[in-house]
Amino acid sequence: MSVTLTSPGHIVSTVRCASCGRALDIECEGLPGFWGYRTHNEFFCPYCRKQNHALTSGAVVSARASRE
Repeated sequence: MSVTLTSPGHIVSTVRCASCGRALDIECEGLPGFWGYRTHNEFFCPYCRKQNHALTSGAVVSARASRE
């Protein structure tokens, strides 16, 4: 997983869908988990529409196709 800080409170992580295996960019924002720990958050793959979970530092705002 690669992580990119785009602005304060916004982080873009590159992950793979657990179902179809395609690369996705998930954007997270907001407060991180309890005491700054990462928490499991859910999102839906834009390709196959299956539910995924990722360990992120905030709520998942969007999931989109990665440029990889």
